[in-house]
Amino acid sequence: MGLVVVNLLPSDPRSLRAACAAAVLFAGGALLGGCDDEATGCGDVARCDGGAVDGGGVDASAGDAGSTADAGAADAGGGSDGGARTDAGPADGGGEDGGASVDGGAPDGGAEDGGGPDGDAGATACADDDDCVGDTWCRPTESGGSVCVPYRVDGESCGGFVPPHLRERCRPDLGCVQPNPLLADAPGVCALAATVAELDAAPSTYDLRWVAVLDGWIRMGAVGCGSGGCGDGCCDLCVSDLYLHDAATGSGPRLALATPAGIGYDCRGDECALESTCDEAPDDRYRIIGPFEESPTPSREHRVRVEHLTDVTP
Repeated sequence: MGLVVVNLLPSDPRSLRAACAAAVLFAGGALLGGCDDEATGCGDVARCDGGAVDGGGVDASAGDAGSTADAGAADAGGGSDGGARTDAGPADGGGEDGGASVDGGAPDGGAEDGGGPDGDAGATACADDDDCVGDTWCRPTESGGSVCVPYRVDGESCGGFVPPHLRERCRPDLGCVQPNPLLADAPGVCALAATVAELDAAPSTYDLRWVAVLDGWIRMGAVGCGSGGCGDGCCDLCVSDLYLHDAATGSGPRLALATPAGIGYDCRGDECALESTCDEAPDDRYRIIGPFEESPTPSREHRVRVEHLTDVTP
């Protein structure tokens, strides 16, 4: 419905307001703001005809008391309508609405929060591993699609029974080793699988890398005892270091074992019950994972700082 144009306006302010109200109500709109500026007359009153503002335009000066009530657009003067637009309709008279659009089109301004799916900021979309460069691989996302994510490195968690979008994969030169092979679907640790003989033969290759000896045997070393002077036995303090071997017999090369803090595994007690005092039961079969350290001198064994140790004796 078009806006009724009043050709003859009374000069009295109250009559002027009444004429404006009648014109707007006749057009079917709701009057917002009224004739607030008596000096300029109806020309400054926001139009309420449910569509575009009339061609005369709202007062171009900033801060007119009224705000446009129609779902359309701003005044022809190019100024803001005083707030954000609530419709996608065109502005009247020329130009876009000066206010910010509530919905600019795509959610969140287009891309998902400025990054890759599932919050992977800056992640590269991919179809398979060939699309990923450097130390990254192609992993599914929770919302669909796939992105390139970094491989896990020495000592970091991997595998396990988790949803595809939470899977972690070790760098290609590492294996995902389960600390306890008896626990199905348990997460693993990224490490280099090796035997004691392999570690002893090329220590510089493994130095400071996480290694996993999947099948080794702990044996006691030489026992050293001091004299307790009690005369009837079982009073001497004895000490024996523990070592890891490939063979149950204890033959071949061996590795020293230490805690993450560097304290060696050993047995300390009297000569009558020394084995019962050992940090780990000797003559059992173990799986051991942790950082490997090359010995600084030939007279000392290489060692592993044990982070994971599991007795896998049948």
